[in-house]
Parts: sequence; structure tokens; C-alpha cells
Amino acid sequence: MKFFEVFPKIQITNLDNSSMIYTNLLARVNIIPSLIQNPALFYTYNYQDSDRPDIIATKYYNNPYRYWIFLFGNSVVDPFWDLPLPENNFQIYLNDKYSTLARANNQTVAEYLSTTVYQYQEVVTSIDSITQNVTINYFNVDYETYANLVSNLSTTSFFPDGSYVTVNRSKRIYTIGQYEFDNNEQKRRVYIIDKKYSIQMEDTLKQLMKQ
Repeated sequence: MKFFEVFPKIQITNLDNSSMIYTNLLARVNIIPSLIQNPALFYTYNYQDSDRPDIIATKYYNNPYRYWIFLFGNSVVDPFWDLPLPENNFQIYLNDKYSTLARANNQTVAEYLSTTVYQYQEVVTSIDSITQNVTINYFNVDYETYANLVSNLSTTSFFPDGSYVTVNRSKRIYTIGQYEFDNNEQKRRVYIIDKKYSIQMEDTLKQLMKQ
């Protein structure tokens, strides 16, 4: 099923009184609203630079035209900006966004991104002696607080059962370049709706568009 084939048609009269039939691309429906709220129906996937919604649809639903199911499952409105940019496009984006600022500072874009502060941060790393789980939290601080932080400070808390938690505190300068990279990478964690629901979603879309 092609997504826009099921959209309703509207007839529009032109100024010369002729009329034409158009697909109403503005039509919107809420497809199985409970589905997207049920994490048991999804599994996670790490979006690759070689991926596109239609490639994922072919891989998991055996039909490239089911790309809209993938977009629906991830609440993607703009496939270009709501999904991670591949390396080449990411570099183009950075150059377009920061070239003027870099020139104003007599720097290349790469130099500007690697030296310009986005946030000063305190880094708190906790290590559980039993599970060996490592938890890292980043806290944004102002420059004065950052300057007064100890570079590396470790404390250990012991419990009656002999277990303990070690907390390491450090600080870092979070650059604009690292922020942009992390923001793009966070988009790689996407969700795939179980393929057994694909036919149900297509049928539901068809029914709703007829109403």
C-alpha cells in the first residue's frame, strides 16, 4: 500500500470554471493511539548512516512503502531533521551553521567547534560494587562554580552488608562540537513496530481515511 493512495480526494474549481481532482495531503488521522504508547510492541534499533525509512521498511516489513509505519512509530515529522544526519550531511550542516562565526573568530569551523564552550559541567560517576553498574550524570554549572570544582575527587560509601558505592566527581568543558555530535547521535536510537501489526495499521489507515 502506498501511503498517499489512501488519502481522500477533493475537487477544486479553477478560475476558468474547470475542475480537477487532487489528493488532500492535509488529511490527518490518529492511527491506533494506544499502540505508540505500548513499549512492548516495539524493539529498538541503532539507525545507521546507510539507512533510510524505506530501507528499514524493506528490511523489516518486506515492503518499502511501509516506511510511514517506521515514521509513525518514531513520531517523525521531518525525515531529514528528525533522524540522524549521515556523516557527509552532518559536516555540511556544521559548515553552514558555524562558518560565519568561525570566520569572525579567525578560525576554521573545526577549530571553532572544538574550542568554543557550550556548557561547563560537573561529571558525577557512580560505581556499584555488587552490580558493577556505572552511572554517569552531567550537571551544567556556571563558570565560577566550574573553576572552583576539584578536577578529580573520589568518595566511597560503605553499607552494612559489605557492599559499597564509589562516586567520582570531575569537571569538563562541553564544547559546541561535542554538543552537536551528541545531539545527532541521540537520534540513532529509533523504534521498530513489530511487523505483525503492519497489516493492521494499513487497514486502520484505510478505514479512517474513508470517514
